[in-house]
Amino acid sequence: MTKLDNKEAIKEETERLARAFLSLSDIDECRAFFGDLFTAKEIEELSSRLEVARLLKLGVNYIEIAAKTGASTATISRVSKCLSGSRGGYRMVLARIEDEADSDGDSYIRTDTLSQDEADAIRAVIACFRSKK
Repeated sequence: MTKLDNKEAIKEETERLARAFLSLSDIDECRAFFGDLFTAKEIEELSSRLEVARLLKLGVNYIEIAAKTGASTATISRVSKCLSGSRGGYRMVLARIEDEADSDGDSYIRTDTLSQDEADAIRAVIACFRSKK
């Protein structure tokens, strides 16, 4: 397999994973899939990164974030770079979570661009990352 073929395969696999997330319809499905896909430690780490991003956005300093989340300063620094980076994933999700907290819970999904099933799947994924066992 050439380098170009490998990049294309990775792109296809990543899209398949994204579609798998979008296929989830509720929190129970999300937890089941996450439990199969990730280790308990990986789920904890992913959840922690989102919490780090939330705390950084609130202006909490690295030392306090490390104490609250157990994240290393290297992880906090990486999340900080992503938070201010061009992709905007953390900013988008955090804004939607804030909108959810400020409203009835549905306005953080742009339903004008998504089907109801897609919107429900995204809500389930966000809820999975927010909940901790």
